[in-house]
Amino acid sequence: FLSNYGSAPLLTPDTSFSACNGSVDGVCNTANIQNFYNAYVTHYDILGTPPFSPTAGPTNQNYYAAGLCHSTIAGYSDWYLPAVCEMGADNALPESGCGTLASPVIQNIQNSLVGSGIITLTGTYYSSTQLSTNSNYAWLHTFDNSGGSALLVARKSTRGGIRCVRSLGF
Repeated sequence: FLSNYGSAPLLTPDTSFSACNGSVDGVCNTANIQNFYNAYVTHYDILGTPPFSPTAGPTNQNYYAAGLCHSTIAGYSDWYLPAVCEMGADNALPESGCGTLASPVIQNIQNSLVGSGIITLTGTYYSSTQLSTNSNYAWLHTFDNSGGSALLVARKSTRGGIRCVRSLGF
């Protein structure tokens, strides 16, 4: 369950949440994040002041990363916030479990698109994967057109970039 800093549970497990392999399944992660934010209003406007007290009802999807990705973009509605290993492998923090640039655990954006020169993308972007040892933090990936790659973690409350993706089904 999700709790509010040790107080009574806000949400108990139910059938609307799926067991995800959080490091590699951004579609599942995004669905679970959507389910939570559809059940609770976590804050009332983008410039709200903490602490935020959740109440029943949906949070505006423009207020959280997975919600933005769940929007219709360029006429498509099957976008999601990618998992950390879908974004890239790891050269600095091997505890991510994403492998290395030379030997990633799954096909990823950095190796397949950025590092090969198919797309140009630089910057650091949030994934849909939270840090397993501290739920206040999420994994981020730094894209580098020169073939470099880095994973890092940051507090979820820190504003940052996102890149929404969709499967092309090849």
